[in-house]
Amino acid sequence: MYSKLFLFILVCLVGGTVNVKDNFDYASKNPTRAIFVMATVNDLTVDNTHIEKSTPYAIVDINYPTIQGLNDKKFQRLVNQFLKFEATKDMYATLKEGKQHYKSQPLSTEPFECIRNFSLVESVSDFLVLERFRHIKKSTFSYSTEKYYLTIDLENNRIITLSDLFSKSQNYTTLIKEAISVEKGNSVDDIIIDDKTNFYVNSKGNLVIIFNEPELEVYELSSIKLSI
Repeated sequence: MYSKLFLFILVCLVGGTVNVKDNFDYASKNPTRAIFVMATVNDLTVDNTHIEKSTPYAIVDINYPTIQGLNDKKFQRLVNQFLKFEATKDMYATLKEGKQHYKSQPLSTEPFECIRNFSLVESVSDFLVLERFRHIKKSTFSYSTEKYYLTIDLENNRIITLSDLFSKSQNYTTLIKEAISVEKGNSVDDIIIDDKTNFYVNSKGNLVIIFNEPELEVYELSSIKLSI
């Protein structure tokens, strides 16, 4: 099914070290509020679970999604377990690292911060796309902001990887790299394209590739058309 899609590739950069206020206004204005509490898509509900902890050495404000209404309840449970795991993993890591830092530098007055939020991304009718926003701050000058996407095939109850959008006879890594290279006018051999690549399919059937790595700043927002 996916190989018949006409994909318009958008290559986007999300800097690994960016100004949250300028680039993610919703988080900087409302850092302790979820983007939404509940959303409904194709008879599905996506609820918000909130985790909030504050200590002298760490501040945790996490909102993560819980999906209800998938046909395959076992798959739904596994997806929700994964979403909970990645959120709580960030929480425990922030608390642990913040405490270690506090002990080693007791005069430090700035606690570590972990902020996570999520939203739904409009996609084609068969897909549910979750965007997860993650901001980790260790000091005024040391912080990272990233976006991650999870694409769920509602018809077949499975998580979609990048290679699923291409036929087996196609080398999707080469196709995407060649398209980016043509658009940018230079070699992009240093870019890694694989099934761990961050992506989603938008409501027009366009494939959007997301880079969080700061070393890819040269590739700023660009767009490439590719017939799959």
